[in-house]
Amino acid sequence: MVDNLGAISTASRGDRAHTTPLGLRRGGLGLVLLMAWALSGCVTSVTSLQTARTLDPGQVQVTGAMTASVTTSTIGQAIEAIDASSNRLDSASAAGEPITEQEQQEALEALLGLLLFQPGVATEIIGRVGVVDDFDLGLRYTGQLVKGDGKFRFWHRDGQSAALSLGYAYHFGPSSTVLGSVFDLLDYFDVGSFKRHDLDANLLWGVDYGEWLSVYAGARYIISLVQLDPEFQKVLTETSVPSSDADGIIHHLGATTGLFIGYRWVFVNLEMNVLQVFWEPKILGVKRDFSGTLISPAAGLTFRY
Repeated sequence: MVDNLGAISTASRGDRAHTTPLGLRRGGLGLVLLMAWALSGCVTSVTSLQTARTLDPGQVQVTGAMTASVTTSTIGQAIEAIDASSNRLDSASAAGEPITEQEQQEALEALLGLLLFQPGVATEIIGRVGVVDDFDLGLRYTGQLVKGDGKFRFWHRDGQSAALSLGYAYHFGPSSTVLGSVFDLLDYFDVGSFKRHDLDANLLWGVDYGEWLSVYAGARYIISLVQLDPEFQKVLTETSVPSSDADGIIHHLGATTGLFIGYRWVFVNLEMNVLQVFWEPKILGVKRDFSGTLISPAAGLTFRY
């Protein structure tokens, strides 16, 4: 989210926020909503899309951004595994024969990769409002989750700022996926028990160059609390165990960097996020490693009022 760009007085920034042209306000909001309608949902949100400088009390900003995410450890083997498991489940269901324990493990592993780590593109709609000096609140929506955060700027001098942002995200359910629409693996599972909650800590540092450019970088740590007990359906299993408990904690540790460029009311946002993912769940008693590097670039448009 764009923060106040430039070392100008609180009074002047507040005056400008309230004198934004009405046509620009309506046009900006319409463009952001159009972006939200046009693009798909996401697996989770790892973007910052905000600088270290906080908004003035009462100041409002709205951002629409397109983000992409790829986990390097799963992008190659995931598609192959999903395809192979889908074909095997199709043939087993048609023949009325049970799948082996190994095939059950492979199908469950492919399912977790599909639900939690598949590459994709998403839209994020973000609103922020200044509450008091050096503190603002944000709320974002992606279609699959809603996330709130509070940011406190604890240091600033000569156009530089440092801040800490803490957030919480609630997932409505499994992500709607492109791969899920191509392969029928999801047809063989009941994932109604899926729950996911994210806790996010973001330590930001940034520099503002007048009113037209702001650059920032930060350290990120995200904990995802996952509850997932996928249950096989439409197919028999040799183990007579129709489900597998894949509950656990996914850790994300990494960095973010980006810039906001524009003037007064409208800004273009560019950002890159790189995080290491750590997760080793047990599937039917066998530990599986889903660790890897998550890369998530983002580009957006921000309107400040």
